[in-house]
Amino acid sequence: MNDSASDKIAIEQRALGEQERLLNNIHRFGGLTGVQVMHLEGPLSSEKVRAGLNWLQAQHPLLRAHMKILGPGIAAGIPWFYWRRAFRLGGTRPIPLKLIRNAQPDDWLDEMQRQLNKPVSGRKMPQVRAVLMRIKDQPEQNIFMLATNHAIADAQAANMLTRQLLEFFGGTGITAAEKNAGNLNMSDLPPAMEERVPAKSRDKNRSYQPAIRLPTAFTWPWQRQTRVVKGELGVEVSKKLNRLLAQKQTSLHGLLSASALKFLGRQNNMDELTLLSNVELRRMCKPKLPEETFGCYIDIVRTRHRLDVPLWELAAQIKFKLIMTLARDQGGASLIKMPTWEFYRHEGWAAIKSGMRLDAITVTSAEAADIGSTCGDICLKDLTLCVSLGTVGANYFLISMEREGSLRLNLCYVHPGVSDAGAGALLENLIADLKNVVSEGD
Repeated sequence: MNDSASDKIAIEQRALGEQERLLNNIHRFGGLTGVQVMHLEGPLSSEKVRAGLNWLQAQHPLLRAHMKILGPGIAAGIPWFYWRRAFRLGGTRPIPLKLIRNAQPDDWLDEMQRQLNKPVSGRKMPQVRAVLMRIKDQPEQNIFMLATNHAIADAQAANMLTRQLLEFFGGTGITAAEKNAGNLNMSDLPPAMEERVPAKSRDKNRSYQPAIRLPTAFTWPWQRQTRVVKGELGVEVSKKLNRLLAQKQTSLHGLLSASALKFLGRQNNMDELTLLSNVELRRMCKPKLPEETFGCYIDIVRTRHRLDVPLWELAAQIKFKLIMTLARDQGGASLIKMPTWEFYRHEGWAAIKSGMRLDAITVTSAEAADIGSTCGDICLKDLTLCVSLGTVGANYFLISMEREGSLRLNLCYVHPGVSDAGAGALLENLIADLKNVVSEGD
């Protein structure tokens, strides 16, 4: 094979990294579908949405890629056998768009549920799909959804898609290639995380840390629904909170996690729980990734915490323990890795009995999103973020994001294992705790 042919193959196809493969395996069984729901006001034709999706697909190689099976492979851990897959650019179809006319204002909840329950699949299809819902008798009221395979997009990438689409709809968009001129060949598939992030640290003397579960009844897969409740802190309180966190040298992730764990501990008479933290690893990539790189560069790490300490102390402990775990035993604490016999021994039957629940909560704190409420003549009235949890995962998944100066919380949960009232109470407690620490700090 000549050099030019080899270069072309390198650009048009690459094998999934180990993390992408593991996340994709969960997704194929119905888990880890990320859904963004945008409530839009303004003149927005289906032709413009189609053009926007085509434009978006042209910006990012992973959106122009489909998954191709290369053949069988042998893994180092259970189940040993798997299908080797690669991202391939050639022949990928356009992002599918489902158009729903004459919808009622609340119909988006049922449609979001359908999108969460269905993996992104199809021959030569990209790993994302879209839905446009037109509200009956309100021509300028539209609901737009993107459903994405988590294997190709983390929270930062999802927020980037939202911002770029809004900019296109409003006529203010510029291409990712223009933003990264000279930094990245935008025709290349981005590297797998393992190619840029140092190998995970591993403490061989540390024993396996099993999940500490909330008491949850068994449910069948078809009974489980991922639902979401939302809250907002407000601009002024958010500003004061950011200043207070800087003074205390504590992270927002630590404070939110501490508040959630203490509430869940009180609610279930438990004095110790495990926490799953969604860790963004882009900053650890060497060489550094361009800002507009679309992909998934995260890890999910488990830490264990006593709850019989004050809120601020627990928040500081969570921050410190997460930093030390990443430095000393990320490989042991990570959940995104090939399962071992020890994992199945500790988690297998216990997970089945609790409806495939693991830890109490997963917390991810996305960076401040540069997503405005108005782009040209298009207004973003509301934004909902959700990740499907029905296949396997924690009881709750908390996504925090600052947008236009205000902290916004999206709390996903698995029903009926978690009641609507229980999720609402947790969200109310989170907002109340944040407001209380701000008022005490004034």
